[in-house]
Amino acid sequence: WHRYVYVRFDVEEGRQVLLGSVRFLSINVEEDALRILQKTRSEQPFSIKKIQNDLLEFKRHFANRGYPYCVITTQIEASENEKSVNVTYMVDRKHPVKIGPVFVRGNFKTAESVIRREILFSQGDVFSFAKIEEAGRNLRSLGIFRSVRIQFLGLEEQLSEIPVIVTVIERFDDYGSLEVGGGFSTDNLYFTSFSLQNRNLFGLAKSIELRGEVGAEIQSGRATYQDPRFLGTELIFEISAFGRTEETVRLGDILTYGSSVTLRKRWSQRLQWFLRYEIRRVSYKETLIRVSGAPEESRNVDFATTTASVGPTLILDHRDN
Repeated sequence: WHRYVYVRFDVEEGRQVLLGSVRFLSINVEEDALRILQKTRSEQPFSIKKIQNDLLEFKRHFANRGYPYCVITTQIEASENEKSVNVTYMVDRKHPVKIGPVFVRGNFKTAESVIRREILFSQGDVFSFAKIEEAGRNLRSLGIFRSVRIQFLGLEEQLSEIPVIVTVIERFDDYGSLEVGGGFSTDNLYFTSFSLQNRNLFGLAKSIELRGEVGAEIQSGRATYQDPRFLGTELIFEISAFGRTEETVRLGDILTYGSSVTLRKRWSQRLQWFLRYEIRRVSYKETLIRVSGAPEESRNVDFATTTASVGPTLILDHRDN
């Protein structure tokens, strides 16, 4: 007996059919806008999948302009020579729809004004799926919510005014987190460290972080403040101040302190850029020894170096996980 079974498919493609004419039948239909959205073109091979994709784009077009109940019927007929097919879209926009009351739920710590600031629609506005989707993206980009859900009431009943419920689950609904640690290292002998973070300061979606380390030879600290909506824009603003002292054998005590300012913007899920400026000052004492006769005279001289840097960065992330 045979261990393998071979299967052969014989396929006859037949005659290729092209797309003929495309028409739109309706009253006050925006034919020019639909022509721009249309991906299928006359004299190209006919594809039912492309027709379905165009149909979805047409429905989305009307749903973003206050007609979510729009019904589009597709009629496909063969031409007289049967070498092509003609497509007719019959559009019924139905009645216009507006946004009803907007309710916010789940914000135990976050101020309601912060959430409504990210929502680009209000009661009485023309219904638009695009604005609703953008509101969801804006809320998620704040980074303070575990989940964001936007629901509509009355779509099935085809109401003329649709109430909207925005439900959020907060990620940081406490007063911050405190971490304390300690250990040993080759450069700092023994040390203790702490970190205090509040990712939703006063419920305003701003964050502050304090870090510090105290050891036998090194003491350091850093304070960082971040605003995800700098001056009401989509820019992420971050300012940080830092300081560090270190005891060395060669140069004695070295003091380093400075500050940095960063502006960042995310253009898409994969593309973002940021501009960073940092200023840093390092100071230490150098011991000078001068031999003049019998006694030796030593003197400490202060040295300081100030550096500043600025640089733009573009990040393109192609990770799919």
